[in-house]
Amino acid sequence: MSKNIVAVDLGNINTVAISNEKEIIIESRLKQYEQGVDDFNPNENFECDGIKYISNSGKYENNLLKYQKDNYLSLLYYSITKVTDSNNVNLVTCIPASQYKKKDELQNYLEKNNKKSIILDGKKRNIILENITVLPESYSFKADKKLMNKINRNVDTLVTDIGGFTTDLSLFDNNMNLKDANSINLGMLNLYKNSREHLNIQYDLDLSLEDAKDIFDGNKQLLNGDFSYKTEIVKRFVVNLINEIKILYPNLKNSNIILVGGGSNILYSTMKKLYSQTIIDDDVKLQSRCLYKIGEKLFK
Repeated sequence: MSKNIVAVDLGNINTVAISNEKEIIIESRLKQYEQGVDDFNPNENFECDGIKYISNSGKYENNLLKYQKDNYLSLLYYSITKVTDSNNVNLVTCIPASQYKKKDELQNYLEKNNKKSIILDGKKRNIILENITVLPESYSFKADKKLMNKINRNVDTLVTDIGGFTTDLSLFDNNMNLKDANSINLGMLNLYKNSREHLNIQYDLDLSLEDAKDIFDGNKQLLNGDFSYKTEIVKRFVVNLINEIKILYPNLKNSNIILVGGGSNILYSTMKKLYSQTIIDDDVKLQSRCLYKIGEKLFK
């Protein structure tokens, strides 16, 4: 295996990076370090081109074009530094299939910003992106033989990726060639926003989006232990999302349906009842692992 291949799937909620040395999942949020205020913050800090950041802290940045987020490059280089000891890297990353026409913009942006100085764990490193490959999201899943062996042959396949800010839909023909792609502006952050609104009104609180996410995910809890509010919020989300999918793809009954992404478990039971052929892979590292497999073939 090539030691300098790194696959990165940088989402609005999580960032996943994989090399042949290591795999990581980090939250897609950073906070610039403030002396005094952040002296006791337990999360890891690092420097990128002279600016000090704290990982897994601060606010989520949401943008349909993820590479336009202020924290994009810092997250990218931090995640690369975390998973490989190599300073010269062959990067494989992805962009939503519905945005693939903007692939050259992302490619050019990365090529113009292909060098960054990172200080992590007291060690300074100069990371260089020697080669950059940008693929459409969902395309890489073809590299997962286990997943491909589960689908029916000779029909279309709809890959539904429930992410943070959007749900991305990629339709493949019976030979797994990309036919069509769309994005629906519904994702996990919608659930967290609706949860925040409910909790703030119901309990006279002032929760941040990040707090509401932690409570929704079970990492924090309310003093009264109430989780019943989630049922109605999830139900509304699922109904709205499925209706949007059915409008875009009316032939679902005669298509393979693959659910992936961080929100796939929320959608699965309802989709399975409606369409028995629905399959799920909720491994958040799946896309990065598949990108890495493609990278192995590209950079032998």
